[in-house]
Formats: sequence, C-alpha cells, structure tokens
Amino acid sequence: MPTRGQVQDQISKEITKFFIKHIGNGPKEIRTYIIDDIVLVRIIDTLGAFSKTLLKSQDPSDIQTIKDIYRKTREYSLDELYEIVERLTGAKVNTSHHDISTRTGERVEVFILDQKYEPPHGSIT
Repeated sequence: MPTRGQVQDQISKEITKFFIKHIGNGPKEIRTYIIDDIVLVRIIDTLGAFSKTLLKSQDPSDIQTIKDIYRKTREYSLDELYEIVERLTGAKVNTSHHDISTRTGERVEVFILDQKYEPPHGSIT
C-alpha cells in the first residue's frame, strides 16, 4: 500500500509529465502536499523560454498574455489534471484553483477533494 508521501511523490511526477506534454517543458522542482481534503502542488520555475523572453519587456500586457496562455492551457486540459489527482488519491476533485507568478515562474495548483484524504488501510502516513 502506498504511503501519503508516495502518493504525493506520484502526483508530482504525473503533473511534471503533464507540463512536458502540454507546455513543452517540465518544472525545475515540484512539491505536492496533501492536507485533509486539499492537494497543494507547488511548481517551481515552470516558465518556458518563450515566456521568459516575453517577460523581459516588463510590459503589463505581455505579463497578462503569459498568464492568459497558461490559464487557457490549463482550462483545455483540466480534465486530465483532475484525473491524475482523483486516480492517485481515490477521491473526487470538487474544484481547483491556480495562479502563476510571472516574476518568479512559480505556479500553485490547489485541488479541493470531496472528502478528507485517507491513506489506504495498512499504509503508513
């Protein structure tokens, strides 16, 4: 039976694959935390080369364009993100929230589950 830490690690790995598939590059670092009915994924340095180049202008419209691109990409593939979290936690995702910092390239994904996460019986949390 997988431990909470193993499930967190697997979510991180699957979301890294998701980013490579949909954005073209994976994050420098990714950490997942399961807290009661919340799955928090902290994704560090997820901006691609194109985004970083565009952001050098510091033009507010360019910054908004980058946020819009990442938001749209997420919207189009949200079912896939939900499937990853649901399959690995065994709970349904009720809703999710996200944001990306165009200054640091850090992204946060928050998934709210329909129940408190309980590791499978026999596993160590």
